[in-house]
Amino acid sequence: MESGVFFKFLKQHLRVKSFWGNSENAVRIQIYVAIITYCLVAIIESELKLNRDIYEVMRNLGSSMLVKDSIKELFSHAEYDILYKNDGQLELDFTS
Repeated sequence: MESGVFFKFLKQHLRVKSFWGNSENAVRIQIYVAIITYCLVAIIESELKLNRDIYEVMRNLGSSMLVKDSIKELFSHAEYDILYKNDGQLELDFTS
């Protein structure tokens, strides 16, 4: 892979906004961690056949890091919310 294509991929897909360290080693470690994370999430998306954007999978995993559900259960809950259009908005029923 050409270095230009590699850095274009890094910029478009990894979304590293800032580096935590200034040394070459710190930057390398942070890029390696971002690449490994991207690959693991892509594998999860592929194996579970979620048919979702990798960033949506990352967002869902990141927001539920302290939940003790399995990964399959996390996405089955998300599918339930999508099916029943739970967009987080409060619904008031004044018919009763």
